[in-house]
Amino acid sequence: MSKCSNPSWLILAAMVVALTVGLLLAMNMATSSPAWAADEEVASEDEEDAIPLNPVMVQEGKSKDGSAEDGYLVETVKQVGPWGELPLQDTPYSMSVVSKDLIQNTGAQTYRQILAFIPQIQNMGKQDSSVSLGVFAPQMRGFGAVVMIDGMRTGITEYGSRARYEQIRNPVGTLEDVEAVEAISGFTGFLNGGGNSTVGGALNFVLKRPTAEYYNRITVGNAGGNQYYVTGDFGGPMPFLDGKFGYRINFLKLDGEASTKGIEFHNRGISVAIDYHVTDDLLFQIDLAHKKFRRDGIKGDIENLFTKENKGLFGDLESLGIPLNRSWGQKWSYYETEIRRFGANLKWDLLDKHLTVRAAYRRQIEDGDYDAAITRFAFPTMELAYDYGYLGASEMLWKTTTKTESGHIFVDAKFDTFFIKHKLTTGFQNFFETITAPSPGNLNYIAHTDPNENRWAILPTWQHPFVPKPDHINQEPNFASIRPHFTSKYYDLAKIAHSDFIIGDEISIGDHVILLVGFNHTNIQQRHFQDGNAPLDQLGSISIVDGKPQKYDKSAWTPNYSIIYKPIKEVSLYGTYIESLERGEFVGNLGSAIDSAGVNHFNVPFRNAGQVFEPAVSKQYELGVKAIVNNSLLLTLAAFKIDKVNYFTTAFPPDSQYAIWTVERAKDGRELHRGIELTATGKVTDRLAIVGGVTWLRATVEKMAPSSVPSDYKPQEGHIKAGIPERTAKLYAEYETPFIDGLFLVGGGFYSGKYHNSASPALDWIWPSSVTYDAGLRFETAIKGVDTTFNLYVTNVTNNYYCQGNFCDPRTVTFSVSAKF
Repeated sequence: MSKCSNPSWLILAAMVVALTVGLLLAMNMATSSPAWAADEEVASEDEEDAIPLNPVMVQEGKSKDGSAEDGYLVETVKQVGPWGELPLQDTPYSMSVVSKDLIQNTGAQTYRQILAFIPQIQNMGKQDSSVSLGVFAPQMRGFGAVVMIDGMRTGITEYGSRARYEQIRNPVGTLEDVEAVEAISGFTGFLNGGGNSTVGGALNFVLKRPTAEYYNRITVGNAGGNQYYVTGDFGGPMPFLDGKFGYRINFLKLDGEASTKGIEFHNRGISVAIDYHVTDDLLFQIDLAHKKFRRDGIKGDIENLFTKENKGLFGDLESLGIPLNRSWGQKWSYYETEIRRFGANLKWDLLDKHLTVRAAYRRQIEDGDYDAAITRFAFPTMELAYDYGYLGASEMLWKTTTKTESGHIFVDAKFDTFFIKHKLTTGFQNFFETITAPSPGNLNYIAHTDPNENRWAILPTWQHPFVPKPDHINQEPNFASIRPHFTSKYYDLAKIAHSDFIIGDEISIGDHVILLVGFNHTNIQQRHFQDGNAPLDQLGSISIVDGKPQKYDKSAWTPNYSIIYKPIKEVSLYGTYIESLERGEFVGNLGSAIDSAGVNHFNVPFRNAGQVFEPAVSKQYELGVKAIVNNSLLLTLAAFKIDKVNYFTTAFPPDSQYAIWTVERAKDGRELHRGIELTATGKVTDRLAIVGGVTWLRATVEKMAPSSVPSDYKPQEGHIKAGIPERTAKLYAEYETPFIDGLFLVGGGFYSGKYHNSASPALDWIWPSSVTYDAGLRFETAIKGVDTTFNLYVTNVTNNYYCQGNFCDPRTVTFSVSAKF
């Protein structure tokens, strides 16, 4: 197919037609009878005004919805790809859910705070430094994770794909309209479509929906430092409309300086969700959101110039007396993301619910820009380790607009063949993404450098390296090839399209065996274009590397085979084999690698900039057991093996072609990640609830081919993969005190194990492990008949230097008061 959009517009058109026709037919069938039948647990006395909540699994008369009362245990996962809703115990994958109550009770205002409670998350990338900026970089099973909203992907947000336009992505934005976060470890190719460039897992942000009864909640609080905020959450049935319509409105306003001095946040968000239950069997939903996330002040970066022998000094920030509560970056730097989102869903039950049509569509536009002062600190030699050097703050301006469209249409058919029950699902899902930017986007002015050494400005004592904002009119750019101003026209940087045809069968054999068997035909089309470093007349044209246009159109069939055996109702044993067609990496303009002397060459040109690697199939094997203990605690134990294509970067010294050090991205060998995950969520006793888990992981590189790459940085056969903790552990706990009604003691510990610094044994050393602690109080009471909750939560209580080789977030105190009426 010649165009990136060719295989997709028919499916989107069919989905829109299905939504429209279904709605019109149902409206013709609608009568004045009550539209929404309330759930028995939440029904009001007047059923005509009742609106049903989303269905949940009921066990022994009590449903688990993720409330604090239930120990944050959620029994039904809202979106497991084409399977739809499934009981968490009966999903043949390692999964965790962070509920709305846990988000509220810990005062979380950013996705980073939420991810801290997901046991399978190993780390989240750099701590909002000048390099990582707003990048969404959660790591699961040693790889990045796909980010979704209500089961539909939000775009290229995976960690490690090298495209610099990804660095301002914050696809979730603010969290006021998030009901829960569902995390699934490992492959999601069959579940959520192929084409992900990472296979660590998926994070699905579930949006809030209208409630059965009127719900009003207002929260005011402090998110750390001087960040004060107010949120509102309002829902219920719309009056005077025969109970057919429900609404949910959420808003957020947050302003102020963070606990890290020199950093300010200004966040805004408003969202509206409407449910229209046209008949008892047809539900139509829409949601809209407008969000703006701005950060003033970017942290600095510490650059590794130590050799292996000097490793003990680099990164020992505590002994150097560097305080955590400063950003050590330029106050005039910022990044900002504005999100506009629209979504629509349809669920239509036919033939007495033996046939169900599910359709959804989501469109999201993200406008991002940053003015980043790349302030990097380094310790160039052993003798200068206690003199603090810094590389001048180079300014980088960048703007992008990312447009994503995703949708699906599935048909579920329930039928029996003798004693075997089937739920056969078939359908299509599609995803489009276009990234554009005004050229050139990268000014790269050097705002400060030492005139004598031309690189280092050595400071005799630790002090903030303030530099003035560059004068874009009077100052020449650092690189002559980069023009000093944005153009008015936006040029394409990348176009990506995924389309998936899926067929799967959920087979129940008696009360003890469940089979999930499915096949996904994935088509990936990817094109990358010349960006701001190209001549003006080449902008928007396909990138050419070694005479080849950087585009592809690839397809493959990938399977999912799962078996679940339930010897008793409370225990599930499962095994899963799943494959995924993964999108090839795109090579950006600048990268870094360590040379044979152990020097890290940072922000140097890629020799193969603009190259797009072709897709490859990855495989995963998983065995696990899930158990419900005392109807209140879910335990999961999973062992897994992932086999994925390996990418690596090598450094090249100056030669006749390049006058400076350069790097090159390559694909060779396989990454093998083997590990075990243990998670627990729920109530241990009537008063003690826990959320936590442990991950053991060994990630190696195998099957490397002989190569003439002139670098000791090339991964070696069987060596431990760099940057991946071998062990992580998390535990969050709440204890309801017996001496004061409504008073809870809360807190937890978060451990990140040691990990390797380099992929080469010749240059490798081990980063030490780290641990942080949280603590807090929650008090629930009623004031004049209004349910009121007071929260106090402290992260990093001991003010620990937990970030190896970079600036950490300091001790942060948050508090809030919320009233529900």
